[in-house]
Amino acid sequence: MIVEVEMRAFGKGQIRKVTIPSEESEGTDSELLERVFHYGQNDFQPQRIPSVSVGDVVRLRGKRWYTDNIGFKEVVDGFRPPHCPRCFAKAEDSICNTCQYEYP
Repeated sequence: MIVEVEMRAFGKGQIRKVTIPSEESEGTDSELLERVFHYGQNDFQPQRIPSVSVGDVVRLRGKRWYTDNIGFKEVVDGFRPPHCPRCFAKAEDSICNTCQYEYP
């Protein structure tokens, strides 16, 4: 199973393709998201772009999931994390006023 991740935190919007081994490709959304995070680390699947990080968005089963400090939150209309994943400033606008991170 190949899952796309929008590298929003440090990858300048690039798409990282994370491969989940076929023997681990079944499970709930929550289980699969944890596997995407695990296999999205350069320690396990080296790529020339950053590892999956807080602030990145996983595309899974037709939904988009924000990688939070702990776990994942589904990205729906009007979604905005409480703090910027890059600099932890309070999220007030669609783009962080401190570091220019663009919220999903």
